[in-house]
This record gives sequence, C-alpha cells and structure tokens, in this order.
Amino acid sequence: HCFTNVECLVEYNGFIDYHERSSTVMYTREEHSICVGIQFCDVYPDSFMCYVDAGYEASEFTIEGESLRWINSASATWESECIHFCASPEVDVIDFETYQGGLQGDNCNCYGSLDCFLPWGDRADAGFITFRSFFTKLNSTFGTCDSEFCDLYPQEDICAI
Repeated sequence: HCFTNVECLVEYNGFIDYHERSSTVMYTREEHSICVGIQFCDVYPDSFMCYVDAGYEASEFTIEGESLRWINSASATWESECIHFCASPEVDVIDFETYQGGLQGDNCNCYGSLDCFLPWGDRADAGFITFRSFFTKLNSTFGTCDSEFCDLYPQEDICAI
C-alpha cells in the first residue's frame, strides 16, 4: 500500500498479539515521528486486533441487552479465527465456544447492542458452561448487570434448581 500526507506513525496498543501483526516493512521518503497519545485502536477501533478478552467467565456470566441482537455466526477452530470473522463496527461482543467432545455447529457468535454482562447467580445451574470466551472492543465500558439471570428469566430450564 502507498500512503500520502502522513503526519505521524501510530503505535500498536500493548495488548495486540505480535503474531497478528503484519510482517511487512514500512519505508518512508522522509522521517516521521511517532504520534503522541494516539495508538492503533484509537484510530481503528473496529479492527480485529482491538477486540480483547472481556474478563467475564462464561460459567458465571452471560450477555444481556434490552435490544441485544445476534448479527452473525460461524464455525471457528480458534479464537483468532472467530474474532477475524466478527470484527465490525456493529459488533459489541463476540461469544466463542471451544469445541468439546465433538460439538457440531456454529460456535462463534457476533452480537450487537450489548448492555451488560448478566450474572447467572446462585439459582441457575450454569456450572456446565465453561468452555466459552467473551471478547469486546478495547475501551468498551460494559459492566455487570444489576439483576441475575433467573430474576429476568425464571421460566428457563436452567433456573429450575
């Protein structure tokens, strides 16, 4: 790629996995400084490289949103493959389930309009949900919901304990 009117060079954020970066070399006609106070995900927040582990264990939380919407799904072998597939402006959270014991079907789900992460709580039998990972964009501010799953969805089988 060729670029004109380069003001400065943007650094990658520290969390970005080095093997995900391009191995190309960049040449410039003139020396450019590093952009001060700006990093890659500030400029390209929807890049697949800007999705990070949300920090919520699937055995303790699920996703919730008043207008939560499923956007797309695919079958993926690796987390990085799933993140590449889902990364887009409208995706707030990526739900990746690792294959266990021959699980078949789509295990990579992309969702928009996330409000918060909903605790399963003590009344839900969610201990079997262990092989999932949630990814959100860097700097997203999704927190924990005030309610628990069975408070909102008491009719669900998982709440019948």
